[in-house]
Amino acid sequence: MTDIDTETDIETGTGIDTGTGIDTGAGIDTVVTGGARRPGPRGLSVPRPGVVVAAAVLALAAFVAVAPGLLTDGAPTDIDPGQALVGPGAGHWFGTDQLGRDVFTRVVYGARTSLLLGLAAIGLAVTGGVVLGLATVLGGRGAERILTWLTDVLLALPPILLALLVVAVLGAGTTNTVIAIAIALVPVYGRLVRTEAMVVLRSGYVEAAVGLGLRRGVVIARHVLPNALGPVLVLATVGFGTALMYASALSFLGLGSSPPNSEWGLMLAEGRDFLQTAWWTGVFPGAAITGTVIAVTVVGRYAQARFAGRVDWRASR
Repeated sequence: MTDIDTETDIETGTGIDTGTGIDTGAGIDTVVTGGARRPGPRGLSVPRPGVVVAAAVLALAAFVAVAPGLLTDGAPTDIDPGQALVGPGAGHWFGTDQLGRDVFTRVVYGARTSLLLGLAAIGLAVTGGVVLGLATVLGGRGAERILTWLTDVLLALPPILLALLVVAVLGAGTTNTVIAIAIALVPVYGRLVRTEAMVVLRSGYVEAAVGLGLRRGVVIARHVLPNALGPVLVLATVGFGTALMYASALSFLGLGSSPPNSEWGLMLAEGRDFLQTAWWTGVFPGAAITGTVIAVTVVGRYAQARFAGRVDWRASR
């Protein structure tokens, strides 16, 4: 029996660590080490309570986004000036804002908008990253040099700054926000796909398949993509939280969703002027953003560790 220990160390500069030595730099750092697996029935590992709680928070957020009408009878745009800035209570669980709108209803309906923005941005980023990574590997030496240089330049910029620059060019709006975040994150996934594709293409079984006359397109479809997509999708789990945070930040700055939409970042911006007199207008949307991003990060880090086949439970608590 032969033990093969392969370690790939890639720094992409956005803060997301895939658990295979890939450090992307956006404020999320995962530590994955051998051993330290919590035993369970029949030798299976059991998630730490923190992972279970985080998964429950994500499940709740998904449920709220899919069926907000099951949690509230009101509409997020209903205005009642006579009930403006009423504190949390039996009639309004999260209080009301400066226009008399129910904050709980707006937070519930805002889940759909906020989560969809994050999902759309990360989906577009992954798609663009796959195309960029494969083009870098398969496009020849000239294309590889140009695309690698372009990727390095984009990775040198903080993703949120790059997103702000793109929005400044395209203009404010929900669609442009998604495009801007995707462009900011594409280099991360492009670098990862390029690395995984190069490893697969240099493997013995792929070289044998090419030697037997298997067409290049078939090799990519059968071997390169399936092996590259695994790490990419795991990285995208944490990347979803990053995209959600960026979308909220852009909306907070007035560059994303616009009134009267119910979006968490926009609600936080609208409530910041009332934090001293009506704290609930900003605290509850902010708590929704923070709780969801933390839950995504915890679950994503756990998925990274499991994908690598090793779990450091200190990184899962």
